[in-house]
Amino acid sequence: PLLVSGIRDALLTTNAKVVFIDNLADESGPAGAMSLADKVSFIEKQLGQQIIDLALSNKKEKDLKLPVIGGLESDKDVHYRHNTSNLLAKLQEASKQLLTESA
Repeated sequence: PLLVSGIRDALLTTNAKVVFIDNLADESGPAGAMSLADKVSFIEKQLGQQIIDLALSNKKEKDLKLPVIGGLESDKDVHYRHNTSNLLAKLQEASKQLLTESA
């Protein structure tokens, strides 16, 4: 399986909103060639249901049927790692957006 069983089970049983955090850099291998929509679809097919409520990604795609927040920045020393402060700010933005949609 793609996901560790504990993670898979947690995702399937949570009542929480689920945010997908995309990679900053394309990885080598098959996943590196996938679009954001393909990644989300692949995960949800593996889980057997649609669970992702929002994506954090610098890639915006019209085929993706969920909100995307961009503006992710990389760590100054390691280009493929997220800048911690920026990622926290984007997660806070996502939380506010998801809570507003739920109200």
